Amino acid sequence: TQPTASTLIGRDDEIAQIREALDENESVLITGASGIGRTALLADLAATGRTRGETWIPVTVPPTGGLLVPLFTALKDALGDDAAIHATEARFGTGATLLNEVLEAGIEAHRTHGPWVIRELLRVLSEAGPTILALDDLHHLDDEDTALIAKLNPAPCPLLLSLREGQPGQPLDPVLQAIGGGDFLRRVHLEGLPPESIYAVLELHAGGPRIEAAVADRVIQQAGGSPLFALELLQHLEATGAVAVKEGVLTPAQAWGQTELPQRLQDVAARRLVQLAPEDRELLDVAAVDGEHFDGGAVAALAGRPLLEVLRSLQRMYREGRLIQPHEHGYRFAHPLIRDAVYDEVAPEMRRALHLGLAEHLEARQDRHPIDPARIGEHWIQAGDPTRARLHLIAAMG
Repeated sequence: TQPTASTLIGRDDEIAQIREALDENESVLITGASGIGRTALLADLAATGRTRGETWIPVTVPPTGGLLVPLFTALKDALGDDAAIHATEARFGTGATLLNEVLEAGIEAHRTHGPWVIRELLRVLSEAGPTILALDDLHHLDDEDTALIAKLNPAPCPLLLSLREGQPGQPLDPVLQAIGGGDFLRRVHLEGLPPESIYAVLELHAGGPRIEAAVADRVIQQAGGSPLFALELLQHLEATGAVAVKEGVLTPAQAWGQTELPQRLQDVAARRLVQLAPEDRELLDVAAVDGEHFDGGAVAALAGRPLLEVLRSLQRMYREGRLIQPHEHGYRFAHPLIRDAVYDEVAPEMRRALHLGLAEHLEARQDRHPIDPARIGEHWIQAGDPTRARLHLIAAMG
């Protein structure tokens, strides 16, 4: 099979640098501001890499709960249902017994052996063929995660790491400085896209109408090279009636002169949230506590409102404000910044109460509908009951 070419706009140079490093078995650190396209770049590299016969292990570091459990789960999934057959005495000696116990019962009960287990599973995958471990959102790393990655250095396979910086060019996060000063990494910093690339992104989003130069120039000037911010700005102009399609061209409309553009990506989220009715904001408070992905049933139960009424409200928020987007098993926030903006304004005591309510609701539902036990376990942890969380987290490793 011929490798698939990248479809990412404006990142040919960065892709070439990263591919060169990976082909030389070097690890890479990608840095960039929020909305600059780090996650999209990782997804594009993984898609093209798989067509080259590479095994890609993508893992996003969660805001809470640590890296070990999702990393172990991703590696076990990559090995497949017969993972245990790899843990033979011929390969691992006396460690085979421990590794088989972890593969059967999960990593939670063997956290002290976590780095060794992760390294060995990576080694098995790497011996079978080219393997890349891609870790996104390293700004969420805690001390245990930092120690885990440090013990993988040098890793059995190349690491592709992604870190969100507050501002482009700021010093590396102290967490990464602690990992050998980052000396084992080739660094690729994502700058803003040039105007012609942002214009191409906007036209792709428009999906048919050409974009008049005045509209494109206004968005490009404000976006600062961020493709995500540019798209959000264009959607803001569309939602406020500042632009409209005329004869196949997106042109300034009646509200063009009266519509101000947000200064930052975070301001886009804030403006959308402040326009919500109080009852809709209450639903999003529950959703944000549940996580970036959530379902209407859980939100309805915690809000104490009929399910159909809640689903109608969520559908309206999707259609009108684009704050959330539907997916196969419910909804997700349109961008992590929107979820963060909502979550940050939920008082700590309310968060704990909602985590507790969600844990109890999801636990009661799991006999009738499949529920990810890691989701339940995380809510118990955030509710302050690690004992109740333990069984669910162990089940997540099964």
